[in-house]
Amino acid sequence: MRQANRRKGKLVMLLCMALSPFTPAAIGQAEPGQTQGEIYVTGNLLQSACQLAMESAYQTVTLGDIGSARLRNPGERGPAIEIAIMMRDCVSSDSDLRDSRGNRLWSRDQPAISVQFYGVKDALNPELFSLQGVKGVGLRLLDGDRQPLSAQALWTSRSLLPGDNRLIWHIAAERTLGVLQPGSYYAVLHLGVSYD
Repeated sequence: MRQANRRKGKLVMLLCMALSPFTPAAIGQAEPGQTQGEIYVTGNLLQSACQLAMESAYQTVTLGDIGSARLRNPGERGPAIEIAIMMRDCVSSDSDLRDSRGNRLWSRDQPAISVQFYGVKDALNPELFSLQGVKGVGLRLLDGDRQPLSAQALWTSRSLLPGDNRLIWHIAAERTLGVLQPGSYYAVLHLGVSYD
């Protein structure tokens, strides 16, 4: 009787194992004749007011061809080209900060961020970013209303609406005091976002 109960117990145990979702294939063990590998998955779960959209994190902006006649005098600019930064999934939260003009931005339900553009500053005009490959021209950062911003400013602050937000800046080539030397140019601006 004891032996019959043991056989019955083993049979039930084998049956449960056969019907279990944790078979070798289900838990990642290789079947005979197969090779085995591993995939490591990592990530971060962040608590933040918004998320910088990946298409905004890395951008290429072309200022196009600018004739030297348009940039004869210091301060003259080429066309202003838009830079758009998308902030996604902004949640309702309170904010209290000041924008680049000193205006207070306060809200009980509007999140806010501070954005910083930084890079190599022009040697002759530290208000501008340096353009590599030419002389006598720097890169001017402008706000959404095309008002000049300084390359020396640490942060520009913006109030946002809950949901998705498209933030606009502009950049333009601007004549400096140096001797004008035409050519192909480039610059790299870095973007920092702080959730306030």
